[in-house]
Amino acid sequence: MNPGRLRHRITLQRFTKARNDFGEVIEEWEELGKCWAEVKPVNGKETFVAQQFVAQSTHEVWMRFRKDIKASDRVIDHHGNVLEIKTPIDIGGRGRQLKLLCRQVGF
Repeated sequence: MNPGRLRHRITLQRFTKARNDFGEVIEEWEELGKCWAEVKPVNGKETFVAQQFVAQSTHEVWMRFRKDIKASDRVIDHHGNVLEIKTPIDIGGRGRQLKLLCRQVGF
């Protein structure tokens, strides 16, 4: 991995549920941490779903390996875009480099 390519500061988040003092369920995104990564837009397309056009943008996020990343987590990129993690891939299976296949949420 070329560390010079990790030039984007990203935030990793995980969806959590907890109960407050009144017993109400609070759902929020908890920050797992910030790290340096390379965010690359890979594909963009529009699909026709439920009689309306839905735009999807697919990204790859390359970063140093972390074993705590799940497919249900999300990334906030250096522009403030929200990227849902669809698949985390351990490149080479050696625990050195992680590639996240993501889908942009909203615009």
